[in-house]
Amino acid sequence: MLSRLFPAFEVHAFGISLTVYSGDVELNVGRYGITALWGDAAFASGLFIRSRDWERHYEWPF
Repeated sequence: MLSRLFPAFEVHAFGISLTVYSGDVELNVGRYGITALWGDAAFASGLFIRSRDWERHYEWPF
């Protein structure tokens, strides 16, 4: 979704994916992922930790 709005830098190696946008960083390892949103994100900011079955959201500051 965000890759259509912002240019991104992506690295994929050994089942690990790192994507960096202008206000967001995503790290995915297998079925687990961490997304950090900051800045002027209109819909949310904070830390998202997710697995295939669940997702947790923590607002900034913790």
